[in-house]
Amino acid sequence: MKPLRVLHVVPHLDRVGGYELQALQLATNQARRGAIAPILLTHAVGSLPLSERGPFGEIQRVAKGLRRHHPGAAWRELAGSIDIVHAHGLHKLCGQIVEAAAARGIPSVVKVPTAGNVTDFAAPGSALGPQDGEEAAPRDLRWRLMVATAWRKLRRASCFVAPTSEIERELKREGLRAEQLPNGVDTQRFVPPTPAQRSAARAELGLADNAFVAVSVARLATRKRHSLLLEAWATGLTQHPRARLLLVGNGPCRSALETRAARDDLVGRVQLLGERTDVRPALHAADVFLSAAEREGLPNALLEACAAGLPALASALAAHQGPGRLLVPRNEPEAWSEALRALADEPARLRELSRPARDGVLPLDIARVEQRVAELYARLLSERGARPTTAP
Repeated sequence: MKPLRVLHVVPHLDRVGGYELQALQLATNQARRGAIAPILLTHAVGSLPLSERGPFGEIQRVAKGLRRHHPGAAWRELAGSIDIVHAHGLHKLCGQIVEAAAARGIPSVVKVPTAGNVTDFAAPGSALGPQDGEEAAPRDLRWRLMVATAWRKLRRASCFVAPTSEIERELKREGLRAEQLPNGVDTQRFVPPTPAQRSAARAELGLADNAFVAVSVARLATRKRHSLLLEAWATGLTQHPRARLLLVGNGPCRSALETRAARDDLVGRVQLLGERTDVRPALHAADVFLSAAEREGLPNALLEACAAGLPALASALAAHQGPGRLLVPRNEPEAWSEALRALADEPARLRELSRPARDGVLPLDIARVEQRVAELYARLLSERGARPTTAP
């Protein structure tokens, strides 16, 4: 049987980010199973080729021209062979392809990666930002018009996908058809370390075997609240001179975090490791995973940490809930200080949470999630003659 051809629209495929990594992981598993032939459409960047093949299938990059990354030519070339469109994120490029697919009767799925994204697009006049790490500022009229246009186009999707029940509710409040499908994690690749792997990972990072080590894996952006982690580390772990905080990732807040670490006498106690192509050694070296984010979808980094047997200390968000995870009130440094101090004082508690953390994400193995996505595609294709765009 001829494989189903799915066009994945991933606006910023070539940067390191949550929805981009999820899209790559899904496409890779689809290609591996063979029933689906994925094609990835993204923005051109730097000197990367406009067309190439990877382990996950074909990549087409839209060049920047007079109309700024307009996908017209790429869509005309691909549309005749596409069975379904899967857009990853709320974005202008995704809206353009969804609208074009609707005009040709091709079903489309739009994934909403983060809580609050729907509000940002449905009511752009109330949104503040940018969201990539700079300080919040009122959006200008041009931005609001662009978002309103993109949202009108995105609403033509056959179905929206929500990683969490919170995002599903946001979509349904807008009268949109939504299906809850979690993010997936490769539970064969991310596994708890052996004692030898743990010791080797610590030695590579210059960490003592008996140190209390926490790790955060995230873009260094304002909404991830790394500054709160630094404040809590400075005040909560004064009695633990060997405690170390590992920050994996990069972003616009890196310079400010380095300045703050120096100001608060955290140099050496906090290590900014930058982006890592393989985060497993950092996870293997740690006792606990941290996420102080203000809002999330269903973060890859958290799922990978749990799969590796790491318990998590995280801000009290719906996206962070689950076995082996301890939640702390958002934006409360004192609460974070107390929680970190308690965990450093009671390492046995962390060991007790390791197994539940791992077991809790096993149902989210990427192979299972990929199968559920394939079932959604099949339902939408069977409805091709009369596809609803809103919930009954």
